[in-house]
Amino acid sequence: MSAALSKFKSWNTFKANSNPSAAKRAEILEMKKTAKGDSKVNVTNRVYVQIEGVDPPKKQNMYFDRNIVVGAMLDKAAQSLQIMNYNNMKDDDEKKLRVYHVDQGKVLNFSDKLNDVPVRDGDHIALVRGVKMPKLM
Repeated sequence: MSAALSKFKSWNTFKANSNPSAAKRAEILEMKKTAKGDSKVNVTNRVYVQIEGVDPPKKQNMYFDRNIVVGAMLDKAAQSLQIMNYNNMKDDDEKKLRVYHVDQGKVLNFSDKLNDVPVRDGDHIALVRGVKMPKLM
C-alpha cells in the first residue's frame, strides 16, 4: 500500500453522518463560499467537497454536479489542482491517479456516480497515486 493511501486512511476517524453537527454545517458553509467549479452546474445539483492532491500536495474546495461519474470528477479536480493525470495514457497503476474518499475510507470506482457513492457536502476526497485496483475479471 502506498504511503499516500496510508496517510489518508489514518484520517478516517469518523463515519459520514446524515445529520451533521453545527461545526460540520459551518464548515460546509465556509466551503461553499470558497469552492471552485463549473458555474453551469445548477446550485441544487452541486455537491461541495474538499479535494486534496498528494503529488504535489495541494488542497482546494470544489463543487461538482451530483450526477457526474467519479472519473469525470477526477479529471476536473486534477486539472484544477494542476496535477498530471496519466490515467488515459499509461497502463502502469503506480502512475495512475485514484480517487480516495477519506470519510468512507475507500477508493472509488471511476464509473460510479457521485450521488450513488454517496459523496456528500463537506466530504474530503484525495487524489492518490500508486494504489492498485483489484482485477475483477
